[in-house]
Parts: sequence; C-alpha cells; structure tokens
Amino acid sequence: MKKRTGHVHDTPLQILVERGLLGLVAWLWIWGAFYTRSIGHLRRLSEAEQSGWPLAAGSLAAITGLLVAGLSQFR
Repeated sequence: MKKRTGHVHDTPLQILVERGLLGLVAWLWIWGAFYTRSIGHLRRLSEAEQSGWPLAAGSLAAITGLLVAGLSQFR
C-alpha cells in the first residue's frame, strides 16, 4: 500500500518537484505563449471588432486569476 504523500501549496513549485526543471520550463512556456498570443490579439482588434474585446480581456483576467491563486494553493 502506497503511503499518502502531500503536496506543496504552490503550483509552479509542485510542477518543479513532480516534473523537474524541464516540466516547469514547458509549463511556463505554455503560459508565456498564451499571454503573448492573447495580448497580440487584443492589440490587433479593429474598430469593427471591438465587441470582442471584453471577451478576450475577460479570458486574460480569468487565467491570470487562476495562475495567481495557484501561487498559494495547489489545484
């Protein structure tokens, strides 16, 4: 029977512990790519497409909240 193991209360640190440095770098790269593309998308919205701006900005805010919350509580 496997002994129950705990977890750290920090998502990036947990990923580092479980997956190693390469896993953490990949995780950070994924979020960096998401933010780069999302912010680029916001900047390219034309006047006719401004109705899509709240949805894109809200998505960025939601993901940012998720990532910030993960700094103090894992999952």
